[in-house]
Amino acid sequence: MSKVKIQGNASGTGVVTLTAPNTNTDRTITLPDDTQTLIGTNASGNVGIGTNSPTVALQVEDTDYHQIYAKGQSTVGGIRLGNSVYDNGFIYYDNGANMLFNTNNAERMRIDSAGIVTMPNQPAFKAFRTTGNFTHTSGFLLIPINSTAASGAGFNTGNNYSTSNQRFTAPVSGAYNFSGSVNYYGVSSGYVFAASIWVNSSSTKGFFGDRSYSGGGGDIVSSVSGNLYLSAGDYVDLRGYTDDPSGGGSGSTAGNWNYFTGHLIG
Repeated sequence: MSKVKIQGNASGTGVVTLTAPNTNTDRTITLPDDTQTLIGTNASGNVGIGTNSPTVALQVEDTDYHQIYAKGQSTVGGIRLGNSVYDNGFIYYDNGANMLFNTNNAERMRIDSAGIVTMPNQPAFKAFRTTGNFTHTSGFLLIPINSTAASGAGFNTGNNYSTSNQRFTAPVSGAYNFSGSVNYYGVSSGYVFAASIWVNSSSTKGFFGDRSYSGGGGDIVSSVSGNLYLSAGDYVDLRGYTDDPSGGGSGSTAGNWNYFTGHLIG
């Protein structure tokens, strides 16, 4: 004969209430044929499923490995952290489709069925100069990179690069990679030319690229690339240097002579 046992606390005043649903349809609760505790709590208020001695706020166990499963029709998902063959722990999804990670009702990261990870909102940009030659006297010059138009193979994911001040502003703290190329024309023989990345209008946290000496009369190109750790709000720009007071910068509507690009690594 089946039975229900309700046991009060030490003083006998504990109450357990079972309320019938507001419908004529029967409801059945079936417990597994197992002596383990299904749901238990301890004096600290920790809740256990499959254990009567939870050591954290929520602890889920079975006899093989710790797991949380969510299953609907043919799809199965789970989080497994265990002490058997699954010791390393993993997030499990077995229907061969993509796994998406969303915040604010938008996709932020995707792992496809081949294991390729994409992050469509990762801050990244490529900017370039779309107009002609520009003037550059001796010293450092902020290179006038003025477009991120897709028609010129540019992009500006997150809109963190400004074509009005030629700066990329870090939206979050982290490691970033940057590279750029600067083309100069007519630098007189023997003069120095170099490209550089500056942080917050200073070369102290930035770095320099190729250092070239002009043979005179022709174009000269310098490239620069490297990683920087930036705090949120730091800004970065591309600058050229020459000690030739009569030098000039080359321009190209194709945007492949002077460009600046970068992205958040993590």
